[in-house]
Amino acid sequence: MTKIAVTGAGGQIGNLLVPRLVAGAFDVTLIGDDPGSLSHNFHPVPSMTYRRFFQTECQFDVLFHLAGANGSPESMSNSSRSFDIDRVMQVARHAKAIGV
Repeated sequence: MTKIAVTGAGGQIGNLLVPRLVAGAFDVTLIGDDPGSLSHNFHPVPSMTYRRFFQTECQFDVLFHLAGANGSPESMSNSSRSFDIDRVMQVARHAKAIGV
């Protein structure tokens, strides 16, 4: 079974994608800041924090990295933009390190 990790599941694309992946019988894990909220919204799909994702040798075949900034770019401070870009790069580097 194909193991898929999804960041940004709570966003517009994630809300459409996750139910389809689950219906397609994929082994889906959600990654986010608030796994409790993800588990509530997508029960019974398992979830984990970014910290756990970065600290473990998770085995996934596919990563859908949909997480991005919440709100419009105009409303974000420079520090928020920097954080989001840093997280995108962090996820990409970790995915590469674990062979995803």
